[in-house]
Amino acid sequence: MKGLHPRLPAVGCGRALVVAVLLCWALPVFADDAPFLSQLKGLSLNDGEVQNLEDVVLASYQSIVAARADVTADRAFLTRQLLLPSVTLKDLEPTVRHSIEAELKIRLAELDRQLKIRKLLGDKRWARLMDLSATLKKQTAAPDGSADDSQTNRIINVLRVLGS
Repeated sequence: MKGLHPRLPAVGCGRALVVAVLLCWALPVFADDAPFLSQLKGLSLNDGEVQNLEDVVLASYQSIVAARADVTADRAFLTRQLLLPSVTLKDLEPTVRHSIEAELKIRLAELDRQLKIRKLLGDKRWARLMDLSATLKKQTAAPDGSADDSQTNRIINVLRVLGS
């Protein structure tokens, strides 16, 4: 894996760390949020589909996080460079190009993830899953309950990642 910036060393990201982040990040949904949970269960995802969905999201998550880190590091580097009195556009161009390439990686990884999920679930269930992800993202109150089963909680975890 490339480093965050051409001048910085590469930093590895273990699969276990990513899984831990996903599990810690994902919060359960309100127990009394019946319409949301009803729609979620209406997707009728079986265990294999949920596992495949988690695998697709996890695979893309690692590359998206790494590319976002590149963009953040590039922005910080550009900000520091702009403070130098003799900086030129030519000095900044390589970092700008690197940042644009990282943004392209993010966009392509997100699109690839969407296409894989759509292929896995079919058009209608994919569209409903994306709607549920957007709904979950709009929730302003912190959830304090939990869904009634682990599979529903696993799907909610996936929705939170998709909405990030």
